[in-house]
Amino acid sequence: MRTVDRLPRQVNLTLVVGPTGVGKTDRGLELARAADAPVVVLDRVQCHRELAIGSGRHHGDESERRIFLADRGVAKGVIPAAQAYERLLGILDRQRALGHGNVVLEGGSVSLLAVLAIDARWRRDATVSVELMAPDDDYPERVFRRVEQMLSGPRTMLDEVRALLPDPRTHPVLADITGYREILAVLREGRPVNLALLVGDITRAHLDYSREQMTRLPEVLERIRTSRTTADAVTNQS
Repeated sequence: MRTVDRLPRQVNLTLVVGPTGVGKTDRGLELARAADAPVVVLDRVQCHRELAIGSGRHHGDESERRIFLADRGVAKGVIPAAQAYERLLGILDRQRALGHGNVVLEGGSVSLLAVLAIDARWRRDATVSVELMAPDDDYPERVFRRVEQMLSGPRTMLDEVRALLPDPRTHPVLADITGYREILAVLREGRPVNLALLVGDITRAHLDYSREQMTRLPEVLERIRTSRTTADAVTNQS
């Protein structure tokens, strides 16, 4: 059992980022297993249990290793980036108190990463390494297969949207999330569900979104890397 006098003076934070479906979760868990570390998920949509399938919240037997920023109903809306950041600070404090010298941060929320780039509190008393996972030539096919899986099986994204449809408060939230937006449009208009067309529409939407992410992520990550001086200044003044 870890005791207070053995708490790590400095925490090693590994930041794994990239567009949706690129393999961040697998990579984050791989690093976490090697370092016996928890994984903090920097994904605001994964805070919704009701959207577990489409957001990739569940990940087999290792789901317990992953820590989410919140547990929030869809009707309440996606947690704002500033609020999610404050939750992250609390989680990091708790992991340090538990004696974890290594923590993996995994996600692709550009808005949340942008907060990390301008507020250095998260990296206080920490060393930070950054890993950007860029799409490769096989990425479009992997996204297509992933979308197929999310629309098949005993429970699918369609089931998630159908369960939320009676509550109009969820509609603007779903309409703002890639994949759920396309399903919501079909169900609200009463159109017959053509799975092949839906898979294609959602795949294209994800690929479009990933291109948008990859135009913004390098700049945000560079700001995070160059913010080390600011973080060191905060630490040295304490």
